[in-house]
Amino acid sequence: MQCTQKINGLITDKLTTKNIENSSLKLYKNGEIISEKTTLKNALYAFELECNNEYIIVATKEGFHPTEIKINTDSNYNKELTINLALSPLTCNQSINGVISNKLTKEPLINTDLKFFKNTVLITSETLNNRSNFNFELECEATYKITVQKEGFLDEDITITTDKQAGFTFTTNIELTPIKCNQLISGTISNSETNELLNNTTVKLFKNNALIDSQLSENKYSFKIDCDENYKVVVEKDGFQTAETTLNSDDKNEFNHIKNIELTPIECNQLISGTISNSETNELL
Repeated sequence: MQCTQKINGLITDKLTTKNIENSSLKLYKNGEIISEKTTLKNALYAFELECNNEYIIVATKEGFHPTEIKINTDSNYNKELTINLALSPLTCNQSINGVISNKLTKEPLINTDLKFFKNTVLITSETLNNRSNFNFELECEATYKITVQKEGFLDEDITITTDKQAGFTFTTNIELTPIKCNQLISGTISNSETNELLNNTTVKLFKNNALIDSQLSENKYSFKIDCDENYKVVVEKDGFQTAETTLNSDDKNEFNHIKNIELTPIECNQLISGTISNSETNELL
């Protein structure tokens, strides 16, 4: 009767000690593969060996370093060996880089604030001082989020889910949308002599000397204007001199420029004239 022995064991993750299913095992004798097996959900393996021989078992699994063991069987009939194999996970890293720019002008943006999250947990935050490019190292099979902030722009974030491909690099540029900057110019319209508020005035708004809006005012006016532009407000009313005021808006979003305007009444003069005559002869005297 042929002398045989048995070897069996469990395939586990060396770091987590969890069972590894679907790992591949090859049994070598004299440098040749004589048997191959794949572990099931229970992660167990087993081979039958001949006595008084030398064997090598190699275990492999995607994402892990291969491992092997040498077995020298003796002459003990039906001997059973139990040897567990622990596979070490491969270090799997990826990276992400990109440039942050203005969505409208496509110009790179410097001095933006970045927050880097892994699975909703903040990992790091930094300000890109005098530069617009960023770079982060990532672990495989994880979810990350990058949030970008800059004054005068809407916040933007991106989400990245990495896979098992070690060494892969994501190139993801991030565009920030400028917040539209609006301001207000408003005020009252009054009589410069009596300080009384004036109704039924015509108020005209000019931008860079071009008429862009007008309104019939009941003693006050209000116009929405853009930031960083040149404006002129002209007010007209019968019986008053036309008045105007100019404004150079700045970059303060939602700022209200108060410009009260006084109208000066036009001086009202008349003339009375006639002749002087004799009432009886109608002769001019």
